[in-house]
Amino acid sequence: PGYERPRLDAPIGREALGLPAGKRLYACLQPLFKLHPDMDAVLSDILERDAEALIVLLESRTTWARQIRDRFATTLGANAARVIFLAPMPHQRFLATLAACDVSLDPLYFGGGNSTCEALALGVPVVTLPGDHVYGKLSAALCAESGLTECVVASAQAYAEVAVRFASDRDFAASVKCRLSERSDALFERKEMTLAFADLIPRILGGETQSG
Repeated sequence: PGYERPRLDAPIGREALGLPAGKRLYACLQPLFKLHPDMDAVLSDILERDAEALIVLLESRTTWARQIRDRFATTLGANAARVIFLAPMPHQRFLATLAACDVSLDPLYFGGGNSTCEALALGVPVVTLPGDHVYGKLSAALCAESGLTECVVASAQAYAEVAVRFASDRDFAASVKCRLSERSDALFERKEMTLAFADLIPRILGGETQSG
């Protein structure tokens, strides 16, 4: 049936999730090993541009979180206090947390896959800067398939600008979310993609057999 659409059983308010109600939340709910040091400059730019911004991360491993916190103390300075680390959580709570945020930040160079699908399925805009390798281009392809060209940026500076606009410009965010609700079905439960992949496997195996 194709990639099944992620579904949130029931929304959970920010207070119940342990998130502040009066801030703009920029989620990067990825394993921390994906946070290349170059991403720090983007996060710093967002925090400087938006006085109400908080960055929301997942503490996927304590040792990684300690390293990231130490790094942020240098690269973000005083703004490091505006980064929230959340403990690992069940999938439904993860979806509720993502849905409660204003925008999802795709890591530089090593972007998201499932997490981008989940954000788009929940109507949360994603900002991505395509990298040189396939795992850095997937989010851009998913956004393009959904018709969200605004989500795909060409520079780190544009990344911060677009992220802040999504979080702070309600009319802009609403227009993108409206199109997202109309177009995100293009990503999910597409039988033709499964059939195309099934058709490809024998050809790949046949090619390997012939070359051997």
